[in-house]
Amino acid sequence: MTIIIVLALLFHVAHQAGCIDEFDNSNTGYGTVSGTVTMPGPAEGKPYVIVLCNVDDPGCTHPDTNMNVCGAGTTFIYRFTNVPLGTYSIVSSVYVNSDFLAPIMVSGDYNGSYGLVTVDNGDNLVCNFTLGTIP
Repeated sequence: MTIIIVLALLFHVAHQAGCIDEFDNSNTGYGTVSGTVTMPGPAEGKPYVIVLCNVDDPGCTHPDTNMNVCGAGTTFIYRFTNVPLGTYSIVSSVYVNSDFLAPIMVSGDYNGSYGLVTVDNGDNLVCNFTLGTIP
């Protein structure tokens, strides 16, 4: 998992659009991070991973991870619930041309990261971003 995250940070071909805070006014000590990821092109049937890494865990050894297969179109949604308060980065990869089980991405795969997101008490953050294509 660490290799995927490092690759995403190295290539950083994403564009972040900004999180919208749909604050729910609760005092749970947790928040939610969700959104829509837009790909540069269709990738139906191709696997993707999206990772939420706490900045206090520099090697991202305990990430929250969503993995699935892309459907029709050029977007997919993600949702992390019960996220402890803190600051996180969001990293995503779509394995268009490479093998999902191989820890390396190749030219034509989609990749990127949102950047830093701070979860405060009761936040319901909607963070949409766009991936780029690895050259």
